[in-house]
Amino acid sequence: MEHFKHSEEEVKEEDVVDESYTPKYTIPTDLPSTLVELHLTSTRISNIEHLEHLTRLKKLVLRQNTITALDGLSSLTTLEYLDVYDNKLTTLEPLEKMSKLAYLDMSFNNLKDHLSPISYLTSLSELYLIHNHIHTKGVEAVDWKALARLSILELGDNKIRQISALSSLHSTLTSLWLGKNKIEKVEGISHLQGLQRLSIQVASIMRKSDANSPITIE
Repeated sequence: MEHFKHSEEEVKEEDVVDESYTPKYTIPTDLPSTLVELHLTSTRISNIEHLEHLTRLKKLVLRQNTITALDGLSSLTTLEYLDVYDNKLTTLEPLEKMSKLAYLDMSFNNLKDHLSPISYLTSLSELYLIHNHIHTKGVEAVDWKALARLSILELGDNKIRQISALSSLHSTLTSLWLGKNKIEKVEGISHLQGLQRLSIQVASIMRKSDANSPITIE
């Protein structure tokens, strides 16, 4: 298993627990306090709990569960990597307390427009919000200027119509994915001179036959 390259010492095998694909229903209560990585993909977990003592935890993977809230993460201020892809989340609270978070994947959830907690994640380098219910209002709720380290931003398959709010993104961004939205006009991204990959659809200039084919520039 490849370990997340976090900011400090190298991860030891005994500091990693991976119980993915084994039905647990709840997070184990006997996890060692020395844990640095915890993987619980597809374990039928619906609540985040029993993590308060994991003060060294840096990577947490909870993909493909039925989690509805992130309340149980409030004490994990050392977390650098959080993957909650494919759950039932509707809000980002209490992520605003996690200033060390560098990687966040909340794709395939039920997020809407209250995305302002992202503005506090000043260490973010990769942000994935694919296939949610995000509108233009959600994009406008984020202070993108605060995310000076952001290099990858994925907002594909949402309900976004305008992207002018992205004008405050830093020019260090290398990948921007906006395909499968309802974008009416390309604006606010001309300053992103460091872009290596761009995927975008513009509703007003697309033919019907192209409706599911985003423009991809690499």
